[in-house]
Amino acid sequence: MLCRSTPVSAVIDPGATGELAALHDAEFVKAHTGIGPLELALREMLLLPGAPLVSLRLMPQVGVIYFITEGWSLQYIGSTDNLRNRMYDHRKNGQWADGAWVRWLDLRLLEPISKRQAEQRLIRTLQPERNIQWK
Repeated sequence: MLCRSTPVSAVIDPGATGELAALHDAEFVKAHTGIGPLELALREMLLLPGAPLVSLRLMPQVGVIYFITEGWSLQYIGSTDNLRNRMYDHRKNGQWADGAWVRWLDLRLLEPISKRQAEQRLIRTLQPERNIQWK
């Protein structure tokens, strides 16, 4: 069963089997590592490439699913065909604090799942504070 703290990889690849499936089981991970599911999800997200929202030039101009965080709190999940341009729009609208960070997952890594499917699964599962689709 998926919950708010399910790792990103489990949402994108819910049909995982074997060792990978065991890693997606929050109870298994907690029992064998002492790491809780929320901490596991945060650690996994921190492994994704990222940059401060104010550093547009560090962001790729490619299609991604992106995660905006403020502090340790996941605020928003979105998808775009050009991350740099989308983050420019977010900044221009003054939607985010200066300390906000953006992490991204390159869409070329998501084949064969569609960008929209992956984004919707992540939003439903992780329930970021500023996405209204899951509320």
